[in-house]
Amino acid sequence: LEKEEEIYPGIELKFFNGHTQGQIIPHINYKGKTLVYMADLLPSTVHIPIPCVPHEGFELLLQLGRKKPEGCFVFTSNVDGQFQKAGFDSKKIVEAHGSIHHFQCSNDCVGDIWGAAGKSIPVDMKHFRAKAFPRCPHCGAIARPNILMFGDWHWNDSRYLEQSRRMIKWLDQITLSNAKLAVIEIGAGTALSTVRKKSETVADRFENTLIRINPCEDDIPDNVSGIGLAMGGVEGLRYIVG
Repeated sequence: LEKEEEIYPGIELKFFNGHTQGQIIPHINYKGKTLVYMADLLPSTVHIPIPCVPHEGFELLLQLGRKKPEGCFVFTSNVDGQFQKAGFDSKKIVEAHGSIHHFQCSNDCVGDIWGAAGKSIPVDMKHFRAKAFPRCPHCGAIARPNILMFGDWHWNDSRYLEQSRRMIKWLDQITLSNAKLAVIEIGAGTALSTVRKKSETVADRFENTLIRINPCEDDIPDNVSGIGLAMGGVEGLRYIVG
């Protein structure tokens, strides 16, 4: 980074839309570009209300998993922590793109990741500018959300890798116990195919069923045994549980 304020240099003010879910706070003009900080990455602390409550589908999925001998494991590209909030075991969740509830140093100085709870960014709502950013406790550089952005070469993936190791261990246990596995995929599209690829890989490895719930992209590749449900997430889960 040429300057500590330049957290996400590829984002400019022209992409701002105050009515979208992603609230963006402009911060500083640098070399003719308005650099910004993603305010909604601190949902419980920024002075912008971001209502986010787990819907019925989370409870349906949780109860379904609890009925199984080996339980369930979550692989998600969501960064909002809703699975944890809904009651899923935090040790059985992989957050492939990181979490809004964790920070890292913008310079990744010592490779540390820490919780964002209790941190706040005061906002001048008249001029729509952040007054101060959270700082790295090690070097004092601006802290950034531990979230993988597009073209992001500075994301600290250590937390994600540890989560992935736990998932691999769980899948190995499924193999050893000779348990049957079903993969339920909900709302994963092709534009960003992280979850779809993982679902197909796991279903193919265990030669078991992939249940793909997606109102528009419910197709199943030929090499995978599966069922496509052209429905929304809650509707699809209601259909599964009967």
